[in-house]
Formats: sequence, C-alpha cells, structure tokens
Amino acid sequence: IGTLKRECLNHFICFSRSQLHHVVSVWLSHYNTLRPHQGFDIDNKVLDKDFEPQTVGPVRCTEQLGGIIKSYYREAA
Repeated sequence: IGTLKRECLNHFICFSRSQLHHVVSVWLSHYNTLRPHQGFDIDNKVLDKDFEPQTVGPVRCTEQLGGIIKSYYREAA
C-alpha cells in the first residue's frame, strides 16, 4: 500500500470512486506485469540468467496516467 501511495496516489486528486478505481487498476496492472521485481523463482526476465536483451531497433516509450507510468521497450528491427 505504501508503494501505491508514494508512486501513484500522491500525484492525483480523485473526485469520484470510479476515477480512483481506474487510477489504481492501471497502476496495479503495470506494477504486477511490467515492472521488474527482485526475488527468486518469480517470472522475471531481468533475473533470468539466460535472458539476452535486444540490441537492435529503436527504443520506444509508452506513457500511462499522464506520464506517471512510463514503459520502455525496443522495437524489433
């Protein structure tokens, strides 16, 4: 809950419950699927010893929640 508050909710003033629900659900989706987590035996490409990053192609950025969430990826060449 502290991470959600510090990284997301402190940047918004929500005027309705549906607005709060949208902000929290978008942030939780990013946090649980795209953000790398530290730990052993979790499905995390960052910690996978056989992972080889792509080195060819332009780097792209997607923003959500007005730029609070930014995800970077490399397009296939």
